[in-house]
Amino acid sequence: MKSPTIQLEPSQQVLLGLTAAGLGFVLSVRFIYLPVRARIGERRAMLTDLKVKIADAHAFAQRLPGEEHALLLARERYDVLEGRIGRGQSVARVLELLSAQAKDHRLELVAIHPRMEEGEQDVMTLGPDLALREIPLRLQLTGPYRQLGAFVGELSSAPFLAAVQELQMTKPQADRAELKADLLLAVYLTERSPAR
Repeated sequence: MKSPTIQLEPSQQVLLGLTAAGLGFVLSVRFIYLPVRARIGERRAMLTDLKVKIADAHAFAQRLPGEEHALLLARERYDVLEGRIGRGQSVARVLELLSAQAKDHRLELVAIHPRMEEGEQDVMTLGPDLALREIPLRLQLTGPYRQLGAFVGELSSAPFLAAVQELQMTKPQADRAELKADLLLAVYLTERSPAR
């Protein structure tokens, strides 16, 4: 039994292609961009709130008599910060976690390129002895649309603090259902300032 075929004129083919591209764009915005943007906003708000709380704790410690109390409070602030974004995380550990997460979602992790030059890292000082170092990572992932969306969505619950700065999806081969995602991820790790 022969399956029926539909013959489309070239103008209909162009219109169908534009409709499919528009629908793909709308779905990408709705199910990837907007949720990721909301999560990034939540993380930024959390960092701002945490910075205010640490500054308040530092001001309180300044009013307490004795250096011992100030050191104790500084250590407590550092423990709170590490507890919120992951104690003792390193770039190598974050890369391991990202690789495992990609594998869990049946994604091919094509490449991870950490950009470790000093000039490209931003440090956010949260107190006299606390800082967050921003480490940009470029990821290239290949896989189905839903798995890519789930991977990006789960970054907000990862045991490290990360924010998606750029996300670009392309379809390398027209005959395959897989997409290629280029992702620029900012990972924030705690560190002690040299003065400590």
